[in-house]
Amino acid sequence: MTDIQLKAIKVWGKESQIKKTIEELAELIAALSKYQLYEVEKRHDKRILIKDISNEIADTEIMIEQIKHILKIENNVEICKKYKLKRLTEFLNKSSH
Repeated sequence: MTDIQLKAIKVWGKESQIKKTIEELAELIAALSKYQLYEVEKRHDKRILIKDISNEIADTEIMIEQIKHILKIENNVEICKKYKLKRLTEFLNKSSH
């Protein structure tokens, strides 16, 4: 968590940052949806789509870091990620037999 992210929470408040996170997640979903359409219809410039997805992932990651801080769940999220990656590893190991 950066000082600027802490300042954003202080300046705009927790509820505003939660709403902003929802907005950023929606924008990422929209960018990924456009990419899926590109794969079918080839209507958009792929480079622009990739740039948009990269920007939205960055925005989303910044906001998710703030949510973890606001809710004081940084450690819980890390524990969950380790568990889920372990479970994925086990699943993939079973699938490759």
